[in-house]
Amino acid sequence: MAEVTSKKASNLILDTLNDVKNLIEDVLSEARDGNDMFESASKLASLLNVWLRAEQLELNSEDLEKRVAAIELKFREQEIIR
Repeated sequence: MAEVTSKKASNLILDTLNDVKNLIEDVLSEARDGNDMFESASKLASLLNVWLRAEQLELNSEDLEKRVAAIELKFREQEIIR
């Protein structure tokens, strides 16, 4: 499994939050399968923290997009009324 991640790391492109989360999931799976989770506990905690922040950013961006769309619609409606 470690070979898989090292091959991925050489071609690593993180364009989206989903790319980040997928990479972290791969690393966590390898740590679990390799039975060395305890030795890597602090690194795993850091990876999980990054994963959680990526989730939060994704949720916040979706919420912001909805809010902006609602504001734009409101302004359009006001222009039509005038």
